[in-house]
Amino acid sequence: MMEDMRETAPAMMQGMMAKDPDVAFVCGMIAHHTAAITKTVEAVRQVWPKCFPLAAHFGVLEFDGRHNPTF
Repeated sequence: MMEDMRETAPAMMQGMMAKDPDVAFVCGMIAHHTAAITKTVEAVRQVWPKCFPLAAHFGVLEFDGRHNPTF
C-alpha cells in the first residue's frame, strides 16, 4: 500500500498546488481516482478469464443551459 502511495503522491501533490482550493482538491482527486481505477483493473486482469474482454466506457454528458444535452 505504501508503494502505491509513493506512486500517486507526486501527481496528487502537483494537482493540489493550484491557488484555488476547489481546483486543487479536484486536481488531487483526479490523480487519486485514476490510480484507484488502474489498480482495480490490474487486480481484475489477474483473475478475469483471458477469453472475455475487459473494457470500460467512460462518457461525459454536458448541458448547454437549455436542457439540451451535448456530447
